[in-house]
Amino acid sequence: MKINRKEKAKLLTNIDKKLRKIDFNKSKIKDMNLSQKFAISIIPVLLLMVIGGLIITVLFGHIKSNLKDIQKNVLLETDIYQLEILFNNMDNCINDYVTSKSSDSLTKFKEYGKDIEELLTKLNEIKYEENEKQEKITLSIEEIRHNKKEIEKVMEEKIIYGARRNLKAETVVGRSTAANLRDKTIDQLHQIRNIVEEDRNRSVGNTLESMTANEIVLVIIAIIGVFLAIAIMYTFIFSIKRRINHMVYISNQISEGNISVDLIQDENKDEITELGNAINKMVENLRTMIGHIARISSNVNLQSESLNNYAEQVNQGSEQINEIMQQLANGTQKQTDATVKITQLIEDLTNEIINSNKEGENIAYTTKKLLQLADK
Repeated sequence: MKINRKEKAKLLTNIDKKLRKIDFNKSKIKDMNLSQKFAISIIPVLLLMVIGGLIITVLFGHIKSNLKDIQKNVLLETDIYQLEILFNNMDNCINDYVTSKSSDSLTKFKEYGKDIEELLTKLNEIKYEENEKQEKITLSIEEIRHNKKEIEKVMEEKIIYGARRNLKAETVVGRSTAANLRDKTIDQLHQIRNIVEEDRNRSVGNTLESMTANEIVLVIIAIIGVFLAIAIMYTFIFSIKRRINHMVYISNQISEGNISVDLIQDENKDEITELGNAINKMVENLRTMIGHIARISSNVNLQSESLNNYAEQVNQGSEQINEIMQQLANGTQKQTDATVKITQLIEDLTNEIINSNKEGENIAYTTKKLLQLADK
């Protein structure tokens, strides 16, 4: 598949926009202080925890739903078991009435019938999501209700009628019919129980699967969270340590007298960057002060050399005075000329001394300034 020039240019433009966006985000991070960077660094861990919490919440919702289904199925099994007991009690009431013709048996028979009707109404109110199961249970309940009515009809039309008229054959037929209807009803109840047990077992299995999934998710989140936190903290601390170590190296070089070290270059704008800027400013100030002191020292050396030259000239003048004084002692004739020369030499010597005093004052002033700079 070939890409034309327009599509290629569009693709390159999109890539350039994404790269600029990444660079912009990086520059925004560099402008943050340490606390903000630390807060940003833990966001992935928090997002992982939130996602894990949502997953666990969904799984717990499934568990809760399955537990409700289990509770519903347990109640259904209890009701089915009670229905079996009630139909057996109805059958026992029929036997008692056939044997003793007791009115109490009829009363209990009717009460059991009412209880069965209430339980059937309760069972009919419970709904299943699967239509096939719901249809089977609904049909079974309708058949059970029909069998109950048939048992009541047999009781009324055959058993009670035959017992009052001593029609044993009618009574036996009615008794047999009621027993068959009871057996069919018990079979229908067993079918409903099988459906309920199957659904309960499915709910139990789903609950166990959800609990296992919860455990797996918790373990995965814990492992990923720990490794992610370690990686983020290691990267964060390593970045800070690397920058601080560089500043310590620069400070050690300065303490050893090496002020020609390179200045600290840091593109961030956090507290460590402020520390680096302070060190850079200190280095620049030291360089300026030491250069100024070097220039003053050079001037002092030059003025000291000038003073030494003046001292040599004074010594030469003193030697000439001694020679003239010697000549004065040797002859009177030359005394006058020597006196003139001595006067001239004394004047020259006086001027040299005055110049030397001025140079000495300049040296003292310069030295004083040097001491003041050193004190600063």
